[in-house]
Amino acid sequence: MNAKIISNRRVSPTCWEMNLSCPEITREAKPGQFVMARIKNDVDAFLRRPFSIHDIKDPSSFYLLYKVVGKRTEAMAGLKKGDSLDILGPLGNGFTIDADLELAVLVSGGIGAAPMLFLLRSLVKGKLKPKNLYFLTGAKTKDEILCTQAAHRLGVQIFITTEDGSLGKKGMINEELDRLLEKTIKDKLDKIEKNKVSIFASGPNPLLREVSLIGEVFEVSCQISLEANMACGFGVCLGCAVKVKADHLGFKYKKVCSDGPVFDSQEIIW
Repeated sequence: MNAKIISNRRVSPTCWEMNLSCPEITREAKPGQFVMARIKNDVDAFLRRPFSIHDIKDPSSFYLLYKVVGKRTEAMAGLKKGDSLDILGPLGNGFTIDADLELAVLVSGGIGAAPMLFLLRSLVKGKLKPKNLYFLTGAKTKDEILCTQAAHRLGVQIFITTEDGSLGKKGMINEELDRLLEKTIKDKLDKIEKNKVSIFASGPNPLLREVSLIGEVFEVSCQISLEANMACGFGVCLGCAVKVKADHLGFKYKKVCSDGPVFDSQEIIW
């Protein structure tokens, strides 16, 4: 379908935020889902590219957060208000938010922050207390830290790490997650039933693996949004298969686009 651009602005040296008018997608979208997009009338772009639904603030439009890494995203960064994208979506299965959830920890690395703002907004609207909602984000340097201003406006607890120490604590965000669970909210974990606590994570696979292990140690449910190359976005091309556990065979394959991109972290064979 055709989605008109309302705005397209740079939010970091390499990342842009695009607001698109498309009520059909906005009405159906859930946190963690994605769209497949390509520039309209671009004859060189045969295949669409996947982008997480970054945020939804009103019933008529949604946001994408994307990093300029090649000629397609570079071309997207050059689009203006009134231009259009050819969009397919919403696609995939998003995050599961239990009705009795009392404490949530969101972890992202770099551009992995893209689906987290929509999830944060949904959790706040779902009446989760801001004091029990944590947003942890990390990157190599401060220029790659995203979404913290918007998270601050939502009133949630924010923790930042950078590998070079240019913003927040120096180190990796999985290390901050471990410290947080061990020290800052240990008392809360003792008082809240563990089935009412969840970790949600998005970012590069090495980070997701570490977050998964931490969730297992603390016996906390963990949902992860996997990154994968996708050609179709709805399960036909089989290009985004991921190995998961299966009782009878030991393993099987699922498709990130149609079975995910969100999975229970304990389901993945790393």
